[in-house]
Amino acid sequence: MTAFRYPLNRYIALPGEDDLWRLEEDLQLLDVSVGSGFEHDYASVPKIVRSVVDRCGRGGPAAIAHDFLYRECGHLGRKYCDQFFRDGLAVLGVNWAERQAAYWGVRAGGWVAWNKHRKAEKNA
Repeated sequence: MTAFRYPLNRYIALPGEDDLWRLEEDLQLLDVSVGSGFEHDYASVPKIVRSVVDRCGRGGPAAIAHDFLYRECGHLGRKYCDQFFRDGLAVLGVNWAERQAAYWGVRAGGWVAWNKHRKAEKNA
């Protein structure tokens, strides 16, 4: 199995959606496959720090897979999804300090998106 397969330039911004993107090709990261057409927001970095943190940089594919896991794989648990994100960042070559900052950022603030997706599941 390939640890990572995804052409980094194969996504498009959705018209009229400031923070929403769509995959144009499948993404494979570790043991997670995200199909083309998946809509995501890359890394949910607060706008106030986006000038310092590149939400669409080298770790972008890990952020996309993390969005997918949060939305579609709630049965795995939030901690697992966040650890997958950290491991995916390592596979992509993101340095230790940035991985730790990103991981602890999702551990601290990811509950908002997690709860939103769990609520949507219940209402479906």
